[in-house]
Amino acid sequence: MLSLELFNDSQNFAANLSYFQPYYMGSLSVGVRTRIVVQQLLAEETVLEKAKRGDASAIAALINEVLCNNGMRAIAKSKGSCLHIVLEGQRVPDRSSCVRFVADGMKRLKPGGYDSVRVYGKRIDKRKPAWTEAFELRKRTRNAPTPTRPPIPATLPEPKSRPKKLKTKPKKRIPLLVMGGTIWVAVAALGAAISSRINVATNTQDNSVPATSQSTPKPSPTNKPAANLAPTTPAAATSIVIKAVGDIVPGTNYPNNRLPGNKRQLFQNIKPALQGADILFGNFESTMTNYPRPAKDTSRAMVFAFRNPPSYAALFKEVGFNVLSVANNHSFDFSPAGFEDTMKNIEKAGVKAVGKKNQILYT
Repeated sequence: MLSLELFNDSQNFAANLSYFQPYYMGSLSVGVRTRIVVQQLLAEETVLEKAKRGDASAIAALINEVLCNNGMRAIAKSKGSCLHIVLEGQRVPDRSSCVRFVADGMKRLKPGGYDSVRVYGKRIDKRKPAWTEAFELRKRTRNAPTPTRPPIPATLPEPKSRPKKLKTKPKKRIPLLVMGGTIWVAVAALGAAISSRINVATNTQDNSVPATSQSTPKPSPTNKPAANLAPTTPAAATSIVIKAVGDIVPGTNYPNNRLPGNKRQLFQNIKPALQGADILFGNFESTMTNYPRPAKDTSRAMVFAFRNPPSYAALFKEVGFNVLSVANNHSFDFSPAGFEDTMKNIEKAGVKAVGKKNQILYT
């Protein structure tokens, strides 16, 4: 049988194609049909080798061998160490079954050059995908640097005689203020706010006492001053109310629109609990910008970039926030340009923004 001998010479390609579906061989007749099938198998063997090397178009061709019977097609593109596979059809492909199908085939194929795969499902007449999901092919390993010890000298240096210390005036040490992280920024902001409000209250009390132009008479040598003076009344204690909340992420419009239909419903249930404070502080765990490009590789699994429209800044002012901190791990989701936009949009709405390096906020 000529066909069987050629299958053996082609390294059993029929079994290799089972990465994405079983390949069934029927009975072949000797003659022209045999030569056509043999040429097709040899061509598909080249596609398989390209797919194992990481060729995106070859991987899509193998997947399409299965999807063509289901009314779907696959498009594959590579971006760095991530392979993007788009599955599209007349209807939105089933998410769970498609992801499981691609993941099983890719882990068997083991294409070179990829650490992760992101799968998209969409209708063929739509531009944006209806769903997306990513998974890792292999874990990334980082080689830890081995510590090196300085060489030990063969001979120890002779001890040098200590020079006599000259008496000099001690230099004044300039304290350095280093701030970093949400907690330190919050402490500085709240501490400054408390100090300013206490100073205002103290100045108000001092101004309420009328000034007298009469000078106090000096006691004469014969007249002794009165022993019992009138007791002074202590200043009234000043108290302020501070309320602080944790991470605030009011949805995102990247990469898909996940903003609420009515943004004022976000604080509707908790707004009464936030009232009645002299200072209302919050950690804004997102950005307020229209900058289009994220600074992160969001094609990787569990990597997110949050973005809100600049109009959301007015929402925080309506709720009653005085200070918003943006010193967190999402501040630069859209590069330094997005960070600067966030600071400006918060300040423009009448709320204090804090988060820059070495920044001290006064309210």
